[in-house]
Amino acid sequence: LYIDGRLATEARLDSATPSATLSLTAPPVTPLQTVRQFLKEGVGHIFLGFDHICFVVGLLLLGGTLKQLLKIVTGFTLAHSVTLCQAATAIWTPPGKLIEPLIALSIVAIGMDNLLSKPGERDIRAPLALCFGLIHGFGFAGALADVGLPKATLGLALGAFNIGVEAGQAVIV
Repeated sequence: LYIDGRLATEARLDSATPSATLSLTAPPVTPLQTVRQFLKEGVGHIFLGFDHICFVVGLLLLGGTLKQLLKIVTGFTLAHSVTLCQAATAIWTPPGKLIEPLIALSIVAIGMDNLLSKPGERDIRAPLALCFGLIHGFGFAGALADVGLPKATLGLALGAFNIGVEAGQAVIV
């Protein structure tokens, strides 16, 4: 039996062995393949998730130093990592009909903050990023459910996905 041009298994049939059972299971995925796949998924989710792009851009509109902005966006990543892991491990997964409107509310909230903020006032973007990051994490979990998380390398997949999300956000910043 050849898979992708490579000999996967073979059996010799004769009078002593008149039949054979061949399994058509895919070869196991290596940890490196898992990391590559989920890094790509994380970056892709940011660039295709317009709601997340709107929120991240909203966090950036008031400006600041690159260090300040990366701190705000990293706070967002840390917060959504908590709820993403919680949902991915089935500890608690709130329904999408609750999460999606809250994600929309996060965009409205950061927009209102941008409109109402005055120079020299306390910057509340980091707390907003932290609070709404928890909500966005459940949204990311929904995207990961579509991809399917490997049970054997769950931690590796989640870590790679989060790093991919952070890398995508850093590019936007």
